[in-house]
Amino acid sequence: MNPYTTLGLQGNASADEIKKAYRDLAKKYHPDKNQGDKEAEERFKEISQANEILSDPKKKEYYDNFGDAPPRQSNRSDSFGQFNIRDFMNSQFNSFFENSSATQQPQRPQKRRIQKDITITARIGLKHAIFGGKMNLKIQRATECEVCEGVGCTQEENECPECNGKGGTTHIQRDPNSLSSIQFMSQCEKCQGFGRITTQCPTCNGKGYVEKTESILVKIPVKVSQMTKLKVGGKGHTITLNGKASTGDLYIMVTYHPEDNGVAINQGKLYTTIYVPLDLLIDNETIDVIIFDTTLKLDLGQNSNNSVYETEIALNKDTMPAIIQVIPQLPSKEIDAETRKSIAELLRKSCGKSDTTIHPINS
Repeated sequence: MNPYTTLGLQGNASADEIKKAYRDLAKKYHPDKNQGDKEAEERFKEISQANEILSDPKKKEYYDNFGDAPPRQSNRSDSFGQFNIRDFMNSQFNSFFENSSATQQPQRPQKRRIQKDITITARIGLKHAIFGGKMNLKIQRATECEVCEGVGCTQEENECPECNGKGGTTHIQRDPNSLSSIQFMSQCEKCQGFGRITTQCPTCNGKGYVEKTESILVKIPVKVSQMTKLKVGGKGHTITLNGKASTGDLYIMVTYHPEDNGVAINQGKLYTTIYVPLDLLIDNETIDVIIFDTTLKLDLGQNSNNSVYETEIALNKDTMPAIIQVIPQLPSKEIDAETRKSIAELLRKSCGKSDTTIHPINS
């Protein structure tokens, strides 16, 4: 067993990387989470054994030098004081022939993981924010590459020329005090113990997934607020887990400018300012106010003593409060002096003479 390969690590992994890899894998394959799964149970044992070697500095150093776990200490004391020399030689002898007589099985690279849900931001017009509607969006959706099955490399793997597909290279360590020598195998640096050199998948360029542009039609509700999150089910990325395909959802964060075409939205209310001809104001007419493409009926007689009118605008099956400021519009056609004098006298007769001293608004 190669403890580095078991934990998905390279030979130069740090202590923190070893600790994190063990913790993640132990959590994934723990018997409590995989009750009745014999394969997961065996995998958990391998992970634990690998961590036992790599988490102990002495055992790790021994493995890095000799390519095997250190033999257990003997119960009797001998001249070496640390371990039984017979066990040591047997372990090295067996390790050498096990590694040299059988080619290590290459470990397939892992799938490239992506989040299946998609979140984007879409800017809409104020008209759609008030009245709702539909918008067309183009999104990039990813699906697992069928050619490489999501791993980013082709199935045709080439045998590593450095280790001849064994995943490790053989070394000889000689004893300076005798004519004996020990042969051991360490992880191949070229293929990182996989035994194979993979080729990048030409279909997905090594990503593990392919992207396609798709046009979708999204419905916008009436009175949508800033940064509202709209959900479109089944329009996310498609990923494959344990042989089963699963498609995520699309989330759209809606934003818009609060002012457009003379209309503004503030705290759920619509605001606008209009010019109304003087004769309509005087006669308390009911006028049509066009808000985008919607007509709002405004009775000028309901608030004849104030220039601000409060009403509501219909939105499908809903309504929105509307605040309309009215500014009198003088006739564009020039009035002769006699007519102007007649109008002024009529106004003074009805309303009294106006004060000629005028102050700024809200002063």
